This record gives sequence, structure tokens and C-alpha cells, in this order.
Amino acid sequence: MQISKLHLINFRSFGNEGTTITLNKLSGFVGENSAGKTALIHGLVKLFGVTSHERTLEKSDFHIPKQVKVETIKELQLSIEARIDFPELVDTNQVALSRSL
Repeated sequence: MQISKLHLINFRSFGNEGTTITLNKLSGFVGENSAGKTALIHGLVKLFGVTSHERTLEKSDFHIPKQVKVETIKELQLSIEARIDFPELVDTNQVALSRSL
């Protein structure tokens, strides 16, 4: 099992335009302060956390742009999506056959 892609919308530092991050077998997160490295890890915890507390959304999880006053917001939506691939389930005989065609 491998998480190959994450898509976050309105989650912490990720705004409403959405951000997609592609992951490989070995991925590292490098960036400036407030670039979203920790938010990305928190997004993974919201999806795969062991305890219900880890998976619970809080007010601070929602992205609020700097120019917007919180009192004026009536509704916010956020989305955290993960693509999970299962390369170990690929039938190696079919792969070899399709490559030879």
C-alpha cells in the first residue's frame, strides 16, 4: 500500500483553490516557514489517525484568508483526499504479458 497523491482544499494553510501533492515511495517535505509542511502531515493524521481525537476536525483546521473576517463566514467546506495505490496486488504475469504486446 502506498499513498501516491494528496489533495487538500481549505485545510489550514491550503486555500480554496486546492493543492495536490504527489508522493513517491520516499518523499520529503522541504519549504519555507508557513509553506504547509506541518499542515500536510496534520492532513494525513486527520485521515489515518489512530484515535478519534486525531481524526476530529477543529475550527483551526479550516483555512480563513487574511482579508476575511471570521464573523462574516456562514459556511466553510474543506476536503482532504488521498489516493492509495496497491502495487503489490498487480499480477506480474499480466504485466509481463502486456509489456510484450
